[in-house]
Order: sequence, then structure tokens, then C-alpha cells
Amino acid sequence: MVLETVGSSKTSNIRSLLIRAWRERWSDMQWGIHIKTVLPRYISGDIYHLSDCILQQALMGPLPNQLILSYLRHSLAAHVVSYGGVLESISKYDSLHKSHCVAALLDLLESTPHKVTCRGKPEDCLMLATSLVAAVLWLLKVILHAISRSPTPEQVANLKTALKLVEKFMECQFLKGLLYIAHLEDPAQWNLVVSTVAEIENKLLTSSFPALAELKDIFPAIFNDLRSLSLVRLSKPSMQYNPRITPISYGLHARVMVEAVMHPTHSSQALATQLILYSQLRGLSEKGLYLELLVSCFLGLGSEEEFPHQQLQWVGFTFIKLPSLIQHIHSGLNGFSSTPSAASQPLVDAVREFVQRTSLLDVADRRMNCNCLEYLLHELTVPTSLLTEQDMAAALTLRKEDPLAVAQMPGLAKDGSNSHMAIPDLILRAQPTVPSILKNLSNKNQESVLPVMNLLISGKSRDLLLTAAAASGKLFIYAQKFVKFNQQSLEPQPGETESMAKNRALMFDLTFLLLCHVAQVYGVDVVMGEEKDTFVETWMRCHMPEKGRHKSIIPQWRTDTCHLLEVVQRINAKDMMSKYGQAHLAEVCHASPLIMQRLTSELIQGSVSLQHATELLDRLCSHLCSLPICIAAWTCSYLQEASSLEAAKVNALLNHLQTKLSNQEPTLTLGSFKDRSLLMSDIIDNMVKVTKESFAPEQDEAKQQSSSFFSSLIAEIQAEDLMECALTNARNLSDELDEAWKKMFTGCGILSHSSLWTFENLLRLGGHKWFVSSLLACAMESVFETDLSRAMDLVYGILQIDLQQCCTCLLLDTLPQYLNEPCSVALLSHRRIGALARLTVQVLVAAWAAAATLAGGGDAGSNPSFNITRKRSYAVMNEEDSDERLLRRIGSLALDPSSLSGISREGLALMVAVQNLLSALLRAVPNGVVSPVSELVVAFLLELLAAPPIVSPLLTLLPPNLLSVLLAIHPPNTFTPSHLLALALPVPSPPSSVPFPCLPSPLTHSQEAAARRAAAKLLCTHRNFLLAAANSHHQAVLG
Repeated sequence: MVLETVGSSKTSNIRSLLIRAWRERWSDMQWGIHIKTVLPRYISGDIYHLSDCILQQALMGPLPNQLILSYLRHSLAAHVVSYGGVLESISKYDSLHKSHCVAALLDLLESTPHKVTCRGKPEDCLMLATSLVAAVLWLLKVILHAISRSPTPEQVANLKTALKLVEKFMECQFLKGLLYIAHLEDPAQWNLVVSTVAEIENKLLTSSFPALAELKDIFPAIFNDLRSLSLVRLSKPSMQYNPRITPISYGLHARVMVEAVMHPTHSSQALATQLILYSQLRGLSEKGLYLELLVSCFLGLGSEEEFPHQQLQWVGFTFIKLPSLIQHIHSGLNGFSSTPSAASQPLVDAVREFVQRTSLLDVADRRMNCNCLEYLLHELTVPTSLLTEQDMAAALTLRKEDPLAVAQMPGLAKDGSNSHMAIPDLILRAQPTVPSILKNLSNKNQESVLPVMNLLISGKSRDLLLTAAAASGKLFIYAQKFVKFNQQSLEPQPGETESMAKNRALMFDLTFLLLCHVAQVYGVDVVMGEEKDTFVETWMRCHMPEKGRHKSIIPQWRTDTCHLLEVVQRINAKDMMSKYGQAHLAEVCHASPLIMQRLTSELIQGSVSLQHATELLDRLCSHLCSLPICIAAWTCSYLQEASSLEAAKVNALLNHLQTKLSNQEPTLTLGSFKDRSLLMSDIIDNMVKVTKESFAPEQDEAKQQSSSFFSSLIAEIQAEDLMECALTNARNLSDELDEAWKKMFTGCGILSHSSLWTFENLLRLGGHKWFVSSLLACAMESVFETDLSRAMDLVYGILQIDLQQCCTCLLLDTLPQYLNEPCSVALLSHRRIGALARLTVQVLVAAWAAAATLAGGGDAGSNPSFNITRKRSYAVMNEEDSDERLLRRIGSLALDPSSLSGISREGLALMVAVQNLLSALLRAVPNGVVSPVSELVVAFLLELLAAPPIVSPLLTLLPPNLLSVLLAIHPPNTFTPSHLLALALPVPSPPSSVPFPCLPSPLTHSQEAAARRAAAKLLCTHRNFLLAAANSHHQAVLG
């Protein structure tokens, strides 16, 4: 027997006391009285190895001394020794050939699993965990010793008991949690456990003893559980989506609408990852996810157009991006190593159920003038192989069986047979052209590229090709090709001929117009490359009118009077060579706003008449179509600062730019003038619309009230009394938001395009803080559970307009409001507490996943579709959060700086926001009082545990004493050991079904060690509360 020998005087006294107790046959009560005279007060017997001494005396012979063993049981019950000390002492016993002694120790262990705990310091709790591993290793050695030779009946009994004990240890979540902590604390000891398990399995393969036959089926399950040591956590969300109760997934529908209309250039891979996470949070099956995607897309196809290019974007999303999106989801949920050509049975089931929604299909078919289902199924069958030909034919057969289906009506376009081709057919025909055009654009010879550019500038094919490029994720590459040719066309080449000069000027004009059009439709950031110092990128950043952002009227480039006269003379030249030869086109564009500035000044001062000014403007703008755009951009910026008296005259010039220029065919011009002038007119119209209306597209009669509100608001903003305007606007914005919410929530019930447009404008007008708080307040007014769930789903979808900044405001401003009066009154409903916590976690998971995607390769170089080609964030436009401020906040994170290098800027901002929120939660929890606020904190933590493992790095930001405070004031069954362990000791690990980068642990080694001690202490505290509650209940029953 290998037990630790201690030669201190106290140990000698304990050994003498043991001999005396055995000689005099003391009872366990007498032993308890006398041992306390030897041990100092409040000192545990573990310090003097009391357990070792008792076991040495009890197990000296071939049979155990039951009397002395009773002393150990009494000492354990009286807390003279700890469970950790007893387990450690038992694990040291190596005389496994003494079957009766081993049986006595197994009997002692069998009485402890439901009582094992620790009431000491965190270090003592951690020692209990390591001792438990040693005890498990000893049990495995008992099993190995029994099967290594022909076992006796006593050894078979010991084997069964040891196996039963290991099974009990693995069934108890508390003990399993301690084992998990110990395997992190002492990996070498745990490796011995794993190697012993492997040795036992090898022995079982060669063992032929009849006594082991009945146990061979029990070993694998226990050993697999022991080897994996997987903890049972929240596997299901707190509220799952039930299609029988809810006709549509409101959050997913809103998310798809925002992506299709406002973020059409997002990569399908990133969106698939987000949808997988959302389906896990809402409990959507794979079939349910596919079905909801199909329903959302066809709802978009059948909706009336509210946004510019909305119909094209929905068609591109449905027929080009959706098949790729479903393929990414299929690969993510079924493993990336699965066969790409394998059909998806959940998708087949979803399509069969989707075909039964005849009304939805009819609306989409009538609006698109084609059989939309046939086009979509063809894309899911041929390019992706997610459906087979038989599946496609079966679905179309079900569709044709409905005699009233619109798809059966004559006159609809099918397979291009109709003279009037449907938009889906046109875009699907344009999709194969996208890579071939990119290949032609790779040619360095501008003369060979010009025919392709003339094709792209044509109004019939331009939007189709750009929509197909955006849906297939190639629009950013297109834009960078345009930027490259535009930059090459700026300066003249040595020995430039007239033909070369004309081609260079035409290439500059075509690329400039296309880039302006792309920026207006898909966002300025689509044009921005890695360098961002080219002419067109700099011009757009400084002068291109954008929604909600003012541009300076002060020219960035200074030009003297002589140079301006030279530019004017070149523009007024009557021959091609003088007009375009050796022309520095960037200088011409720089000079145009300066010329317009002088012309505007003379017009305001009365030096020139309006007629003379328009004539000068005609001569100036009959040169290149890019010059009117530069002039219009400056004029729009000037109108935002001009007084009402000046604005009237400048408006006349701007109206002339809109209406007259495109109708004039100049004597000397370049090719494709008609197409260029039409596109120029559209670009200028959009600039004026952004400037004057600023927030809304053209309104029909149904939206005059909303339009008048925004128009009057803009007029008030331009008023002189800005302070009074701000006071009235706050009330008006709130009223408009309430009206928009009621119209959406009680009207159609889902997020419509008009509602999305209204919420986008309100977000831009009121700012993120006001918008998120007011929107959540509207949602919290719901009473019934179904209404509340639908409201929170709609809020989740609306916040996708600007996810990162809305999430930050939700964490830093909105949620803390509900922790204090008077907003905390809204938490007096358990349903609202749970709904608010679910929404917060859903938004946080989406924002953190987007940040993790950026950190894992979603930057400009590797995945431009996700980062650069998204709409510019309003907070970035307004510069609300500077890099210096973020760096100061990051310094407050008590984390390992080396681990933060793999996290994007957005991820770091979210970590700061989460840490501030958790600190606010700790301050808001009252000491010793259960309140709605503490319930909200608990609900938030539990929802965070139900989230996918990607959020594990955020759990490391929990304040050290938050869990202990919650554990003290809430009932013991509020948390389980698995919950506490997951919160106190999170281990970052990406889910296997989602392609996330593996982020390192943000804790230092010392912080990880402290976290293990704190986790062990939490588990033991929770165990003590449970035992106390059980004891009280038992006493109450007896009383």
C-alpha cells in the first residue's frame, strides 16, 4: 500500500488515537469527540493526512477493519476530513489483489457520489476535482486488474461495482463538471485515464471469460462518455419556431428582405452562415429553413416596387443567389466533405410543401409574367445538383395539377418562347455573360475593351448585367476593372493620335458613368478598392452626394485663373484633336466645379443673366458626360448650404442640367452619346433626389402623408432656429415611428418594402440610439406571447439595416435602460423578460458572426463581397466611433493582447460593448433580492448559453462575482452545473457545421487558472445549495 507517511507529532498522536480507539472499541461518536481534542480548532484533518492514517490502519491485513473504516465515515460526515482528501487517499491504494479491502473501499465510494462537495476555498474545490480524477483512475485500475487475469467471484463483484461507480460519476452533472475542470487543470493525469481506458478496451477484445460477456455491452457507452467528457448544455433554444402556430418566420423574412434589397452584394457564403446561426437559435430544421427562404423570396417577387431597382434585385437574389445560398447551407449543415452532387432530401421536402402554396406562387408568376417555380427549380437542379430531374418533374407536376394556377394561363413566358421575355429569363441569360465580360475586361488594350464598355453602357443590358454580377458576387471585380481603366485614361500617352485621344476620352467617360451608377445603386464602398487613392475613388469620397451626408463645396484641388481659361478654351474647341488631344482629364474634372462656382457667383450677383448662364453651361457640358455629373455634384452640395434666395437661382441651373442637356446632340462628341447621356441624366436625377428629398424615392398617392412628413422635416432642418427644430423633431419622429410600427404590425403583419423604407429613413434621421430604443419600446408593448415573439422577430430583421451599430447601441444604451427605473416596469412580465433576452442574444450572435467572418478572411483581399461591397455604415459615415476612442476602450479589456490580434475591429468594439453591458448587469442586480432585473440577467445568460459556441469568447468577459451573486439570490434549480461551467469556464471552439475561424482564448494563462478555480468553487457552491434545499425539504416532510 502506497500512502503518504508523515512524521509530525500530530500524525503520531492521530495514529496512537486510532490504536487506542480500536483497542477500546470506541463508537464513531466517541471517535468524533476524541479526534477534536487532537486537531486544532477550525483546522481540517487533511492537513495532517487523517484519511491516510485511518486507511493505513484499516487496510493493513487481508480483510478490512470495518470499525476503523466507520471512523473515516464519521469524520467525513462531520467535515473533519474533506471528500477530496478521502478520494485522494483511496486513489493511493495499490494492493488491488486484496479483493475484500478493495470491496470495502468501493463500498465507501458508493456511498459518496450524491454527497460529494466542498465548502472550502476555491483552491480546495479545485483539489476536489483533481482528486476525483485520481479516484476515477483508481476505479479503472480496479477494472483493468480484474480483466487481466481469470477473475475470482470477489473480483467480478468489484469489477461490477467499479463500473457502476464510473457510470454514476458520469451521470452526475456536478461530478462530470469537476472532471472537466480537472482535465484542463492536469492534462497529464487525464491522459493516464484515457490510456487506461484504451488498455481496458484492448483487454476486452482478447478476453474470453464468461463472467465478462454480460458486461461487454456496458463498457463502450461508459468509456466513450468518459473519453469525450462532453457536457450536457442547452441544446435547444428557449422558444422554438412552430410552423403550426406561426405561418411564417418573421425574423428570417425580414432578414432576407434587407439582404436582397439593401445589401445585394453580400456574399452568399457569409449570409448562409448567418442563416444557419439564426436557424439554430430559433430551432428551425433544415427543411424549415429552406421552406422559409423560398417563401420569403417569392413574397419579394410578388411585392410592388418601392425601391429603385427593387424588382431586378429580387430576381437576381431569387434565381442566382438563392441556389448558391442553399448550396452553402447544405454544405454547412451536412459537412463540407459531403459529396457536392448529392441531392438534399430536406430541400426536396421543402419544395413539395412549397408547391402547395398556390396563392403565393400565383402572385409571383403574374407579376413576373413567367413560371417562376420552373426557373428556380431548374437552377437548383442543373448548376447545383441539389435536386434531381425526377424531383423537379414531380414538383412541376404538382404545380400543373392546379387548374386555376396562373402558370397554366396562356401568354406567360416559358423558356423564352414568348416574344416578351420575362425578367428572370433575361437575368439568367445575362449570368453566363458576366464571366466572359470579365475576361474581356482583363485585356490591357483599350481599343478591344471599348466594345464591351459600349455594351455595358446600354440601358437594356446594363442593369441586367450589373444585377447578375451583384448576385453572383462579381460586382466588386467589375468595379475594380472600371477603376483601373478610368485611372489609365486620365493622362495622355506619348505620341497620342486623334483616334487614341478620342478612345481615351470615351473610355474615361464610360467608366466614370458606370462607376457613378454602380455607386448610386449598390453603395459607394463597392467602388472603393484597397488603395482608395485613385481619381474616381477620391472624387466619390469627397463630392458624390450620399444619403444623410453633406459634402463640402470647397474644391479639394486649387486651380489658377489661367488654367481655368485653358480648360474652357479646350472645351470650346471645334476639332477633335484640340478638344481631346493631350488632355489631362482629371484636371478638366477638377476645373469644372470651379467654373460652375464662378458662374453661380456671377448669376447670384446679377453679373450674368440666367439665359447667358445656361448657354455657358450648355457649352461646358457638351464636352463629356462626366463633366455635367461633376458640376451637378458640386451644385447639389452648394444647395445644402445656400440661402433660400440663392437656392432659387441655383435650382434653375440644376433643373437645366436635368432636363435640357440630354436632349442636345452636340456637333462634336464621342460614340454612344445617346446611351451616355441617358445614363448621365439618370445619375443627375438621382443626385438631385438625394439632395432635395434626401430620404425618399418618388412617392405615389398612398404614401403622400409619409412623404409630406419627411419633406416638412427637411424644410425644418434647413430653418434658422435649429434648436426649436430639434425639439419638435423629437416628437415628430416618435409619432412617425409609432405609426409605421402599427401599420406594419397590425396591418400586413410582416415587414413590407414601404415599412423598410420608412424605418431606414427614421434610422438615418434619429440616429442609432434613439431608433433602437424607440423600436424596442414599440415591440415591448405587446402582451400575448405570440405577438411578442413576432414583434421581436420583426425588430431583429429591421436592425439588420445597420447590424453592427444597432447591436452596439442595443448593448450599451437600450438594454441598460431596462435595468433602471422607469423602464424596468416593462419587465414585470416574464414573457417580456424572455423576449428581450432572446432578441439581445440573436442580434449579438449575428453581429459577432459578421465580425468573426471579417477576422477569418472577410477582408478586401479575400472576400470583398462581404466587407467592401456592403452599404456604408451610417456610423462610419458620421465618424461616431473613431479608431483612437476604440483603442482606449480596448485597453479596458483585461485579456491577453496576443489573442486579440485575430479579432476584427468590429469584433473588438462588440467585446467592449459586451463587457460594459455585463458590468452594468452586475451593478443592477440588487444584493439578496430577486427582482425582474435579476430575472433579466439570468434570462440573458441562459439565452447566451443556448447560442452557438462561436460566442464563447464573449463569455470570458463575465465579471468574476456576477454568477456568485445570482447563485445566492435565485433558487438552486435556476442554473445547472453545466450552465455554471459553461459560463465560468468557456472554451472557444467553432461549431463544426459553420465555417468560422477558430479564435484563440482571449485569457492569459494566469487568468485561465483563476477561471478554473472560480468554476470549481461555483460548482461546489451550487451543490451545497442543492443539498441544503433537499435537507430542508426532507426535514419539512418529516416534521
